Amino acid sequence: MFYPKVGMQIHYTRPLLPFVEGQDDTLSVGGRLVSPVTSKIELRLRELHWDIVTFFNFFSSEREMLEYRFDPIAYTADEFSFFLDVGNLGRLARELLIRFVPGEVLLWEKKFVTVTELWVGGHDESLTKHERKQLQRATREVRALPLLQKVFVIDEASLRSHAQRLGTRGAIREAGGLLHDRVSPECDYFVTDQKKAAEAASQAGAKQIIDTITLTVMLDRKD
Repeated sequence: MFYPKVGMQIHYTRPLLPFVEGQDDTLSVGGRLVSPVTSKIELRLRELHWDIVTFFNFFSSEREMLEYRFDPIAYTADEFSFFLDVGNLGRLARELLIRFVPGEVLLWEKKFVTVTELWVGGHDESLTKHERKQLQRATREVRALPLLQKVFVIDEASLRSHAQRLGTRGAIREAGGLLHDRVSPECDYFVTDQKKAAEAASQAGAKQIIDTITLTVMLDRKD
């Protein structure tokens, strides 16, 4: 999911800094195609926009979801741009989205047309190496949380579909975590996006409460 190693040049640009800090609730995504934009490709670009929203929301809680924007896809010759509405997302989810977008663009281009350059944050100066590290801080801290032999208890109400519940349980086991059905003092992580469930789990002895976005980042050990 993170930082695909492809021929596509990825530019993470300066507007991402206020975006992550919550000062701006719109993420601009733009790209250059290997060939001019046709009416057919314009329709496919709408699919890319929709795919990013749909797949990101699959991993999110109901209170941290992207809203689909019906703004027209802007394009000139071989370039395009569109916007994502992130008003519901907290800092960690915003950082995850920044790193999620290139992977979705990679999947899209394999089916339709090559993207030679991608601007996450819009056309602007690229972040410096130091700024890139700053931007990754929260996700790096979460992925540093230990998984092996740690006990997880999942609040099923926080996972919206049966497939998501099965996938989450499978991913935890594959990462070396242990799954228990009930909260006890042995529980290292209680996964929930519900305030009342979190409070009850804390009272029952859960050591740490994490949400579904945090769990998604924890389980990604690819980079």
